Amino acid sequence: MVPVAGLDRPSAQDAVRLACRLARRQRVGLLLVTVVEVGRSQPLSAILEGDIARAEALLGAAAELARLEDVSARTAVLQARQAGPVLVDEAARQQADLLVLGVGDCRRLGTFALGETASYVLANAPCPVILLRGPLPPESLSALAEAGPPAYE
Repeated sequence: MVPVAGLDRPSAQDAVRLACRLARRQRVGLLLVTVVEVGRSQPLSAILEGDIARAEALLGAAAELARLEDVSARTAVLQARQAGPVLVDEAARQQADLLVLGVGDCRRLGTFALGETASYVLANAPCPVILLRGPLPPESLSALAEAGPPAYE
């Protein structure tokens, strides 16, 4: 499963590409997801047409990256108050084998810090998580995919 928050960051693009290469190696498909966060002033079931349209366009671009990597991909737009919990719930519901998450260069007081979503996913995911902070040179991406994720029993 690959949570996609935006493809404007190299780490997000590299996360999709790495997940594609891992999926192709294992001969499996991908689930690309994005979360539309609903503010507390609105009901969780609110229809946020503009946000949903942007989310669908984002997933369409991510699915195109998967197609270029010759990997089948399903997409899903999730709606929640916060991204972390719904990503963990969806990973459990889908029985995901792996989460691949691109993280940005978040700095607090001059020090690198994980954002709220990545921290939550790392602490609570029901499966292994690969965090990718890019950009990665193509040869590094290929080497990571060739090595594959660690085996867990």
